[in-house]
Amino acid sequence: MDMWTSISALGILAVTIHYINDSWQFKHFVLDVLYIPSPHDSLTIKDSVLKITDKFEISNRLVGITTDNEAKMIAATRKIGENLELSDF
Repeated sequence: MDMWTSISALGILAVTIHYINDSWQFKHFVLDVLYIPSPHDSLTIKDSVLKITDKFEISNRLVGITTDNEAKMIAATRKIGENLELSDF
C-alpha cells in the first residue's frame, strides 16, 4: 500500500496484492488506485483500504500490509488489523 500526495494536494492510494496461487506461483497485481479525500489521516486510509478489500471479498484473507514508515500509514495498518480482529496481523 502506497500513498502519494500530488502537487495540488490530492491524495492517491495504490493497493497492490501479492499472493501464491494453488500451483505455488507468485502472483501480484494492482488491486486499485484511488483518490483519498482530505484529511489524509489514518482513519480515512483505513476506511478506503477496507472498502477495497470488502469489494473483492478478501478482508478475511489479509495476512499483512507492507507500506512506508509514515506515521499515518502505520496507524492505518494497526486500525485495519483491529477492525478485522486479526490478532496475528
